[in-house]
Formats: sequence, C-alpha cells, structure tokens
Amino acid sequence: MSIAKKGKSLSNEHKIKLSIAKLGENNPLYGKSHDKNHLEKIKLAMLGENNHRSKKVFVYSKDNLTKLLFEFSTYTEAAPGGGAAPAPEGLRLAPGARPLFF
Repeated sequence: MSIAKKGKSLSNEHKIKLSIAKLGENNPLYGKSHDKNHLEKIKLAMLGENNHRSKKVFVYSKDNLTKLLFEFSTYTEAAPGGGAAPAPEGLRLAPGARPLFF
C-alpha cells in the first residue's frame, strides 16, 4: 500500500464494485478446490495455539482468587475429558482471564 493511500477507506459503492468484479467465473478459485493434502496442512496450522481465534482459559480457586489452578490454551483443551487435567466435578470454565469459581 502506498503512503498516499494509507488510512483512506473505500466508499461503499467502490466496495460493491470490487465484490461484483470477483463473482462467479471472475473469481480466481472458481471451479477449483484445495487438494486433500493442502486441506490437511490448513487444518494442522489452525489447531491449538496457532489458531488466531483460540482463547486461553484460566481456572482460579474459589477460596483464593489469586491461586491459579489450571491454565488451558484452548476451549477444547479445557473441555472435560479433552484437556491435560481432568475437570473436577461441577467445574465451570470461562474464556480469558476472568476468575472462575467452583
């Protein structure tokens, strides 16, 4: 992006024109698909901490809010039976750094 264009936004009309220009046969991927090997690479690249949408999950003690019991790198890892540590009975998990009580 040139310095002159930095910080400028496109008008809605221009965005619509750009969108229409890439519809159907004009789209570079029209009629194509990724092969199974490439799909597997994409899948592996997006697992766990590599996924930009993954959220860390922190579990704190109910009695002492400064005592961190568990730290998971993803929701899947924190899910009962899916994580490194077994989930205690009645455990409630929340995203991010919010304290959890159980």
